[in-house]
Amino acid sequence: MKNSRLATQHRSKHRSPHTRAGCCVLLALSGCVQPPSQTPTVVNPSVQTPDNTDSTTRMADNALDIYRPGIVRYDYRLMSTIQSIAGDSIPRTDTTRITAILTGTFNGNGTQQVIDATVKADSILVLTQSLAGPVSSIQTQFVPLRIDRTTGRIVSPRATITECTQETVDFVFRGDEIIPALHRNGSAAQSWADTTISEVCRGGIRLQLTRIARYRVEASQGLALSIIVLRVSDVHVAGNGLQWQQPVQAFGDGTAIDTLAVAGNPARVQRISGVSRVSLEFQSSMRTQRFLQTSTASALMRTP
Repeated sequence: MKNSRLATQHRSKHRSPHTRAGCCVLLALSGCVQPPSQTPTVVNPSVQTPDNTDSTTRMADNALDIYRPGIVRYDYRLMSTIQSIAGDSIPRTDTTRITAILTGTFNGNGTQQVIDATVKADSILVLTQSLAGPVSSIQTQFVPLRIDRTTGRIVSPRATITECTQETVDFVFRGDEIIPALHRNGSAAQSWADTTISEVCRGGIRLQLTRIARYRVEASQGLALSIIVLRVSDVHVAGNGLQWQQPVQAFGDGTAIDTLAVAGNPARVQRISGVSRVSLEFQSSMRTQRFLQTSTASALMRTP
């Protein structure tokens, strides 16, 4: 449904360099980390669209066109638990909770093929073992996104990291936690996939995230009720950097499963809920550390 240096900033500086990155690295994986890349969209050709004469699977035209002009607001919640499983003398578990109000604005008119979208975060609250309260250093406004309404893909240029040090403050939110890549004319039982690549900086380590998100329309009970979309994402993590003058390499793999409910006129994502599980490994000449991160995230649309 899933960052920054949240856990990094609030842990003891006496812990190993790997710990600083490992404990905060991928909070957003249970959300929608989906900046654009040059990798083409992969569509599963083996899935056939069923006959729409059955009223239980029939869907209106453009039923998943969630990008029509307007404003949407969501209550966003994330809980992430990171467990040290190797490389620490004392195994431990750290938990971070984040809540925020995310506002998405779709600009333009209903006839445009490509639409501009902006996302803003307010009322951000971070809870960790050593911190409980609002955090003023987290960004609240995001780079505007350009979205192809037919495929839901973000077509604006991908942001690049110019510098990555232990002092770099990267984003908690990517701006697209509430904007999934839905096909405007998606129909019942249809599947599609979206491959994206992004970069993040965590504790001086530059990480590249390769994400393959597979979507499937699971259910549609008539034209007026919610359309359920299942998203399963596989994520591969690789990167390197310096911490306290020590070269560090990072590797990881993870999976996220999200359920999206779409309803209304115009169509909007009413809720997103999901879980993710990521394994991470950090290597240097001094030691190797391994972490397991599990997260749950949800975004519930606010009523006007």
